[in-house]
Amino acid sequence: MIPQCLRGRPFTIALNSPENFSHSNGITVLLDAALALHQAGLDVDILPTHSTTPLYSSLADPYSSLRISWELRPGGHVIVCDTIAPDRLEEVRAKAWRICHYILAPAGLFGRVGPFANHSIILPGEAVAVHSPQVSTEIPSFYLQTRFPDLEPFIADSLRRDPTPRTKKPAKRLAASVYAGKGYLRPIPDRLRRRIDRSRSFLITRNHPATKKELYQTLSRSDVLICFDPLTSVAHEASLLGVPVYIPVAWDEPCFRSLHPVRMDGIVWDDLEQMMDLIDEGYDQHAIVTSYHAAVANFMDALIGLLHYSFSSTDQHVRPEWINQYWQQRQPFFDSLKLPSPVSAWAPIGKALPSSTALEIAADRVSGLNSKRQRLISRLTSLVRRFYSFMPASWRQQLTPRIRAARRLSRKQY
Repeated sequence: MIPQCLRGRPFTIALNSPENFSHSNGITVLLDAALALHQAGLDVDILPTHSTTPLYSSLADPYSSLRISWELRPGGHVIVCDTIAPDRLEEVRAKAWRICHYILAPAGLFGRVGPFANHSIILPGEAVAVHSPQVSTEIPSFYLQTRFPDLEPFIADSLRRDPTPRTKKPAKRLAASVYAGKGYLRPIPDRLRRRIDRSRSFLITRNHPATKKELYQTLSRSDVLICFDPLTSVAHEASLLGVPVYIPVAWDEPCFRSLHPVRMDGIVWDDLEQMMDLIDEGYDQHAIVTSYHAAVANFMDALIGLLHYSFSSTDQHVRPEWINQYWQQRQPFFDSLKLPSPVSAWAPIGKALPSSTALEIAADRVSGLNSKRQRLISRLTSLVRRFYSFMPASWRQQLTPRIRAARRLSRKQY
């Protein structure tokens, strides 16, 4: 239950483009928090801080009962998302009683300036909390795990499967899904690439597949997920389905895996040996699913803890000058990731699917090769076949075993 000391003032959750909740887990987290407070009897507004959609008065289900306010009511408690525009933040500061910056992605991960910037200087009296230990292990975290209602039937189906890791079944080629997200194409280690080359492959973007159900169907058909986005819920959703996830990017925050409320046994950040072990031996999917259900059950307690920390007293807040310096120290790592990537970064891989393996295109793109190489190989192959067809039968009989041996050697190398 919400304590009485928090019921005296209205609450506002300020976030960008709340109408796009179907494409963003971060927006869903904050809307679920608003819905929980509304159902608990609190006075709650949703303040769109930026939107490409003309003014609207309500959201689609399941958030149709939430009130949309384009003007901030003065004197209330405000939870601010990390991508709020500077001018809107100043408006909030002028009118709010107290402010909490709820950080879903590390401040500065998408730059300090520009259209995608998610960095704000924290002022005295403002609370700062993070969504998960991956965002920060130094700042208090309040993990709000939303339910994945469309995912849970697929989880149940996956738990009923043969417990032998799907990647160990030799009769079946490994199917790889590739998630673009906000990241860039990066090299895939040869050992991993050889395990999934010439297999079925599926490209997943922020807009494709079009629905959550179709996304989970795609992941369920996959044996492994290659994820170029280092901070995404898609990786967690895949691991809940028993699909091992490889992210070819290291993360700078130490020990966050062991502190995360939902276990991360099925996700690997830039550690090839660990990923190969995961592919060969599998992981404890039941333990991950159990931790997910526990985090969902703890949603309200975590939310109340966030409100207490942010609005009951300022005594326990982390000093703003320390927080600003902390994000500044991590900025060189964030800059090296160059997030978010433009849509054009994924055009080559998108055009090639599904006729060619996504990982081959990704690796070729990174190493400087392009479609000209593929066309050249295709032309040479056509010429060789025509030349072979005009050969005398005795020559073909002598060459055939050598060609087959060369093909076998090529498959082993790639």
